[in-house]
Amino acid sequence: AYEVGDLRGVNSSALIRQAIARIERSVVRRAKTLIVTSPGFVSEYYERIDPNCAQKAVVIENKLPRYFLGVDRPTAAKALDSDRRIRIGFVGLLRYPRTLLPLLEAVAQRSTRYEMHVYGDGPLRSVVEEKADQFENIHYHGPFRNPDDLAAIYAYIDVNYVVYDNDEPNVRLALPNKLYESTFFAVPLVVADRTILADRVRAMGNGFIISPNQRGFAASFLDGLTPSAIIERSQNSLAVPKADLIEDDDRSIGWIQELL
Repeated sequence: AYEVGDLRGVNSSALIRQAIARIERSVVRRAKTLIVTSPGFVSEYYERIDPNCAQKAVVIENKLPRYFLGVDRPTAAKALDSDRRIRIGFVGLLRYPRTLLPLLEAVAQRSTRYEMHVYGDGPLRSVVEEKADQFENIHYHGPFRNPDDLAAIYAYIDVNYVVYDNDEPNVRLALPNKLYESTFFAVPLVVADRTILADRVRAMGNGFIISPNQRGFAASFLDGLTPSAIIERSQNSLAVPKADLIEDDDRSIGWIQELL
């Protein structure tokens, strides 16, 4: 079995991409099963390497671990009081300056309406810390424990900013675990357009889709965001059954055994 969580090397030079494609073509053709975390990896990447790979592909999405079977979901959409600011959250690896830094600037300039809470670590940590020191409505909470801290994090934020750089092929095709986390805790997502993730969010009605390639995208999003829109998408998240968001190990193993 050949298991792929993310596409690697797709942002490298043409020579490296070609070399990786040759290696993967050989591996995929010899493998009895191709296991991926997103259907886009099969249709938009591996079928171009091996047109027959779909017949032996199994999609096991990066859903929540079974730990969450014992975690309670919210019973209703969070109330957004008019006397407090909307809390924009970022949870995870601090990278993609093209999409994260404009939001930090836009939130800083709208301190009467918004505050931002950042949880995680990564290459942009020093920039986030600098903004948190400079602006009273930007807060950096440092690294967190997954899954132990997730319930408290999502209980605090109102919207989860999951806008990654959609110029990258892996970003366009991946389904990150933030989709399942946010939906589980009924916190609407904000995602980049031209992605499989955006297609899923559009179908589920559980978030907002923006274009990071447009000038002033972060400011435009914040200026158009309303409490009622957040509540509506939170309610849509709660309509997704809990079982659809958590790994089903028995079913996944059954699929793989059928192909091996």
